[in-house]
Amino acid sequence: MIKKDINNYVKATIYVFLSSLIYSVGIKCFIQAEGVNLLSSGIGGVSVILSRVLENKYDKTLVFSLAQIILNIPVFILAYKRIGKRYTFFTILNLALTSILVLLIPASLFNFLNIDPRSDLLLVAVCAGVLSGVSSGIALKEGLSTGGVDTIVTYLGIRYNKQAGSLSIICNAIILLVGGLLFNEWVAMLYTVIEIFVAGEMINMIYRRTKKILICIVTEKPKEMCQAFLEFSKHGMTIFNCKGAYSNADKFEVKTVVLESEVKKIIETANRIDDKAFITIVNVHNVNGAFTMPDIQ
Repeated sequence: MIKKDINNYVKATIYVFLSSLIYSVGIKCFIQAEGVNLLSSGIGGVSVILSRVLENKYDKTLVFSLAQIILNIPVFILAYKRIGKRYTFFTILNLALTSILVLLIPASLFNFLNIDPRSDLLLVAVCAGVLSGVSSGIALKEGLSTGGVDTIVTYLGIRYNKQAGSLSIICNAIILLVGGLLFNEWVAMLYTVIEIFVAGEMINMIYRRTKKILICIVTEKPKEMCQAFLEFSKHGMTIFNCKGAYSNADKFEVKTVVLESEVKKIIETANRIDDKAFITIVNVHNVNGAFTMPDIQ
C-alpha cells in the first residue's frame, strides 16, 4: 500500500511539472510576447491584466508570478474544504512551479519558428489556447489542477455534473470582458476569445471525467455481475428479464450508467464473470436523477 501511494505521488508530481511547464511556455512565449496584448485564461488572465496595469512601475513577469500566488489563496481554501487534501497539495505545487518557470523560460524560446506576434495574432492565439488547454487537461485528467478557474470548474463540475471545458469558457468570458473594458483593445480581445475557446475545447478533449456512458450487458449471471460491480463502483444497476430471439433462452440484461473512465474496468469485470456476455456501450447526453460522482482525493 505504501509503495503504491509513493508511486501515485511520483506520477502526480511528474504530471504537475509537465502541466506547469506547458502553461508557463504558453504565457511567456505567446501571451506575454512582445507586441502581443492577449489575455490568458483563468486567474492567469487576471494576473496578466494586473501585470499590464502595473508594468510601468514593476517588472510584469514578477507581478504576474506574485498575483498568481495571492489570487489563488481563496481557491486553495475552497479546494481543501470541498475537494480534497491531495488535490490541494498538488494545486499549490503546480502554482509554485508555474510562478518559477515563467521567470526562467526565455521569451525567445520559439524564435526559430519566425513568428511575428504582431502580425500573426491568430496563430499566437491558437498556440496559446492549445498550450493552456493541454496544461489544464493534463492536470484535471490526473485528478489535479493548475489552480484558479480549473479548481472552480472542477468543484462546479462535481456538484452539477457539467463539462469542465464549457464551465471554463463561461468563467474566462467574464475575465475577457473585464480586460476589454480596462484596455479598450477589442481586436486583441477577440483573438483572446479564440484562445479561450481553443483552450476550452482542448480541456473537453483531454478531460472527460463528467462524460457518461450507458452500458447494457446481456448475461446469464446478473447477480454475480452486479455484486462484482458494486465492489468498486458507486453506480446503481438495473436488471431486466429478456429472451434470446434466436436461441429462445432466458437471459437477463444489466444496465448501468458510468463515467467514461470506468468503462474499461466494467467490461473487464463482465467478461471475467461471463465470457459469453453481450455488451453494448452507448454515449449518454444527459442524466436526470441521482448520479454519484467519485470523489477527488
